[in-house]
Amino acid sequence: MSFVAVELEKFKSVQNECETDLEKLTFTKKFYTITEAIQFPKFWDEDWLNIAIQELDTKAKIEEVKAADSLAIKTESVEQILLSGQLSDADSAKFSLTSMDFVKSVKQKISADKKFDTYC
Repeated sequence: MSFVAVELEKFKSVQNECETDLEKLTFTKKFYTITEAIQFPKFWDEDWLNIAIQELDTKAKIEEVKAADSLAIKTESVEQILLSGQLSDADSAKFSLTSMDFVKSVKQKISADKKFDTYC
């Protein structure tokens, strides 16, 4: 097995110059956000490349989910710390490995939720 590192910024080939699988895959990775069907290169119809594109999409979605989960976990942690009332905002930020701005935003959310609860 071998690994190839490609700097996408330095990849300057245009679609009609892509001949090897590596060139096609690199082109696809760099320009996959093209949305108009008339712009799709003919080699995007190759089965192996469609599978690679689907895998790229799946990995991107997984990373989005991980980021959302991480944010939810951090938010929940800060909420619990703040609701305990045992730490200052600064200590809450240090303990939860977040910023003071993040702690303040969670604190505002808690206040807004409490106000909403009193109206219901």
